[in-house]
Amino acid sequence: MSSDPAQNSSEPTPRPPSEPAVPSDSGSAPSPIAPEILELQARVAHLEQTQQEMRQRHLADLKALRQSQHLLNAILDNSRTLIFAKDTSGRFIMVNRCFEEFHNRPRAEILGKTAHDFLPQAFVEKMHEEDRAVLAQGDPMVYENDLQDATGTVHSCLTIKFPLKDASGAISGLGGIVTDVTDRKRAIAEREALQSQIIETQRAALRELSTPLIPLADRVLVVPLIGTLDSERSAQVLETLLSGVTAERAHTVIVDITGVRTVDATVARALVQAARATRLLGAELILTGLRAEIAQTLVGLGADLSEVVTRSSLQAGIAYAMKRTEGLTSPTKTSSGRPL
Repeated sequence: MSSDPAQNSSEPTPRPPSEPAVPSDSGSAPSPIAPEILELQARVAHLEQTQQEMRQRHLADLKALRQSQHLLNAILDNSRTLIFAKDTSGRFIMVNRCFEEFHNRPRAEILGKTAHDFLPQAFVEKMHEEDRAVLAQGDPMVYENDLQDATGTVHSCLTIKFPLKDASGAISGLGGIVTDVTDRKRAIAEREALQSQIIETQRAALRELSTPLIPLADRVLVVPLIGTLDSERSAQVLETLLSGVTAERAHTVIVDITGVRTVDATVARALVQAARATRLLGAELILTGLRAEIAQTLVGLGADLSEVVTRSSLQAGIAYAMKRTEGLTSPTKTSSGRPL
């Protein structure tokens, strides 16, 4: 007996296992989901997963950025140099703690303002000239300048200024690093002064060694000269000679030039001047150590040595000086030969 189709229609139609059922509006058995909806749901799930991964990555990048910013701020604020940044209009957009302390102003009173708003005007114009030069050339530049702090103290500073550029390479501002070199320059000046003092002391010692003044007998001095005589040393010889004559109350001075390498017009003039000056002090100058070539040079130069007693050797000069000393110290006798 055949089945009735009307009776069989009341039973639910089986659905493929790959199509989930969807409840119908009439409350009957759910209908299958279209493939388009399944694909859309899969896309939504993928987007949600991607969004979650991007959020996590963004949070990680933000954390790393904050750590990097914290590290940079720590370095800037612990630096003992003044560090700043300006925009192209000259307004400060960043300063470090040392900059605040130098000008005795909190960061909030500096950012957004220009140097005209809180720096002494005597220093501002030169500062702006430097800024304009750096922005115009687009290269770092180094300056030595003076800056006045909040107490009015002027510091010698070494400033490095450089252009700041954006991602496209266009200049967006200017950065600066200022190092206070006041103490360094003071130390250098003190060291140079000390070196000059040491050099002068050494020169004085060398002058004494190069122009020795040797007492030979009572009121008799010997000045042996060695090396080269230039105008400076000639003046030194004359000064030493006259000072010795005055201090020792000498009546005879032997100047020995055996060790002098060459005799030129400068040396000849110095010897003549020494002889004249010595005579004015009441003493006589004896020039010894004249070699043949020196004698020829003096004659060729036309040196007037008429006021100078000359001897060929130091030994001959000493003998002359001692004989002169005996004559000066022996008592004056009458015509009969008896002392007065």
